[in-house]
Amino acid sequence: MAFEPRASGQHTDASRAAIRRDTARVRHFYERAAALDSVVVTLALCSIPDQRQAVREMRRVLRDGGRLVWLEHVRSPVGPVRAVEWLLEPLSLRLAADSLLREPLEPIAAAGLQVEQLERSAWGIIERGVARASGTATISGR
Repeated sequence: MAFEPRASGQHTDASRAAIRRDTARVRHFYERAAALDSVVVTLALCSIPDQRQAVREMRRVLRDGGRLVWLEHVRSPVGPVRAVEWLLEPLSLRLAADSLLREPLEPIAAAGLQVEQLERSAWGIIERGVARASGTATISGR
């Protein structure tokens, strides 16, 4: 289940009601640990204030064997590219609340997810990966 704002930012009364109804259903669903087969996150961990807590919550709702699939922009391992990211970081944080220097792989591994697939773009600024949950889901940090 996914929720996306309309491109125009405008909603009809019917769409507002549908969003409220679906949001309530999702909140109830996420109260259950180990309930999901997959969690997909795209270009979001860079702007979530507590990236580690977000990943722990993703792990909590994944069943054993469930997959976390992500696509994120990350800190580049290429020196000149990383220098540009570092210079742009204060502006990016101020204007978009978006960090250019995060590494989602660190909190993913810390949450006990086993990375199965990991790819980076040529400059190393885009990372795609798949990790699998194994063992008991934890609710650490709550």
